[in-house]
Amino acid sequence: MFGSNEKGKLGINSWEEIINEPMLIEAFLKRKIQNVSFGYQHTLILTEESKLYGCGEGTSLGINTKKDRYLPI
Repeated sequence: MFGSNEKGKLGINSWEEIINEPMLIEAFLKRKIQNVSFGYQHTLILTEESKLYGCGEGTSLGINTKKDRYLPI
């Protein structure tokens, strides 16, 4: 993924705010992604196994924390 990485929403374990070149998300090297949805400060990733992952602003992910997630959880 690439583009705005504000709050870690690209899930690439980087604190850089802008990513100019596509980067792999290592957590998904062995998983097939079915769908990706981008929000204002978060990203949701659905795998073919129907597992949902999120990264970015903690309050946007609905995980009861304000801590931003720079890796998919």
